Amino acid sequence: MAAALDVIGEHDLDCYLISHNGGALIIDLSTGREVFMRAMDEEAAYEIIRFCIAQNEPLHIFGSEYWGGVTGVNRYVDEFIARHNLELNLIENVSQLDGIPIINLTSVGNTHKVGSFIEKKRLGCLFY
Repeated sequence: MAAALDVIGEHDLDCYLISHNGGALIIDLSTGREVFMRAMDEEAAYEIIRFCIAQNEPLHIFGSEYWGGVTGVNRYVDEFIARHNLELNLIENVSQLDGIPIINLTSVGNTHKVGSFIEKKRLGCLFY
């Protein structure tokens, strides 16, 4: 979400930020207020995360106040982390996510492999 906020800030846009991947987050950027939040189906999200952990597939995990990843660090992520002074929480087990509503999952590795898994399991998540 920080990258999207940067683009909006650079262009002085007064709009809403919408994130959707089975969950949804809408933020009014003029006030910074969270207008609406719906988490992804937890079991579907956890199944995707467990698959990525087992397959060592990079995956970023987003909540409204959370950013984590499965083996998700590379030079682009390193630059992003440094620029925004962020910390990526590395996930080795879904129990690390207890109590965190997951809004978005982003595959940053073999997206075809992850997408095929989602389709095969009929997890009901948007994947693009």
